[in-house]
Amino acid sequence: MLGQALKYVLFALVPFVAASVALVQKGMLDSSIALFLFYATAVGCVLVILMLLERWTELTRHIDTIFSQAALGLPNTTDLSPIDKLHAVIEHRKQGEEHARHNTNVWEALFEHLPDALILLDAANKVVSANTMARKIFGQQIEGKIISAVVRHPQALKAIDTAVEDGLQHTLEITLNTPQERHYVLIIEAVAEKLHSVVRLLVTLQDHSAIKQAQRAHADFVAYASHELRTPLTALLGFIETLQGAAKDDPVARAQFLSIMQEQASRMSRLINDLLSLSRLEQKRNVPAEDYIALGAVLQTTVDVLQIKAAQKEMTLALNMPDESFAVLGDADELTQLFQNVVDNAIKYGNENSSVTIEVVKKENAQLPDAVHDRTGDFVEVSITNQGDGIAPDDIPRLTERFFRTSTARAKSDTGTGLGLSIVKHIIARHEGAFVIESELGSYTRMRIYLPLASET
Repeated sequence: MLGQALKYVLFALVPFVAASVALVQKGMLDSSIALFLFYATAVGCVLVILMLLERWTELTRHIDTIFSQAALGLPNTTDLSPIDKLHAVIEHRKQGEEHARHNTNVWEALFEHLPDALILLDAANKVVSANTMARKIFGQQIEGKIISAVVRHPQALKAIDTAVEDGLQHTLEITLNTPQERHYVLIIEAVAEKLHSVVRLLVTLQDHSAIKQAQRAHADFVAYASHELRTPLTALLGFIETLQGAAKDDPVARAQFLSIMQEQASRMSRLINDLLSLSRLEQKRNVPAEDYIALGAVLQTTVDVLQIKAAQKEMTLALNMPDESFAVLGDADELTQLFQNVVDNAIKYGNENSSVTIEVVKKENAQLPDAVHDRTGDFVEVSITNQGDGIAPDDIPRLTERFFRTSTARAKSDTGTGLGLSIVKHIIARHEGAFVIESELGSYTRMRIYLPLASET
């Protein structure tokens, strides 16, 4: 750098010296004046060079400081020129900026796709940002709006105001109709000091609707089970009291009452057995069934067991199964209970002098219902069809609910517990299958059961 500066100074002085010599030779310029001008110009150039050197020294020291602070971790840095060091620092900062942009994009993507609804508020309680779930709940255009125009819930707004005042975290449960009733846990946290930005509050909504629904279902289950057990128990206690009193010496009344007591006791036994079955299924719902089960043998056993019951109503049971053998991974006892429950219902609610048909067909992926359409591998479909009163469309989605019985079912049979199809649903779920119910009032009911076939080994 110094050599280049001296070269430029010499280049600048050559024309001046040449011109001065020419003027002196022609007598147009005194030699002493020319010598003075030469020295003055040389001194000025030297001063300029010294100033440039001082500036360059300061610049190199500044570059060295920046370079050392950057801590690039490069080997043999003593051999690097100041320009190389400056380039290295600039490149390092570019990489740092790219890394920062990448981190920002990652955090934005994470914020956007978290399952909880997140809303960021500024000092004026305006929405600075909201993620996908928050926009799904409150609408797409909520950024820039006052939070009171977004969350229309007095207790939630009060909690937000309190969090602004005391800077503490506040949590409460709220219910919103958006448009269906949903239950949320609302968490408000002051984050201004943590984020060092215009954002002051983070509002989080955690959807606890499924938990609330499970709690409600559990409470309903306990209430229904208590009611179903209390009814026959009350009848038994009443008849026992009667037999101990007025009917004590009446053989006719005693025989009649004992028959009714036996029916009520049997009803309690069926209910308890079904409750125990549900309990066992729920305990094993996450345990895969791994036994190879020949489906044809299970279905044939079902037909043989229920043939007598069908004959009592002069009904016929027809099993239509191809020669191909179907094997599924499952639990033999559970599959037997599954098909016996469904076929027993078909007989119980079918018309007399009619038939119950059991059809077995292999299904490919394109022919499967939505519940298992994304699964790979082949399935077997077992459809059980009867001829009877049918089921109202509004009742079909509720058939697998615990203790639910249609009005037709209650009128036709007093022996059911309302748990049979709930047990069926749990068994099919454990075997990773699907359950579809079709019905036409006054005509038929068809229940389709889809089970994955075991792969050949």
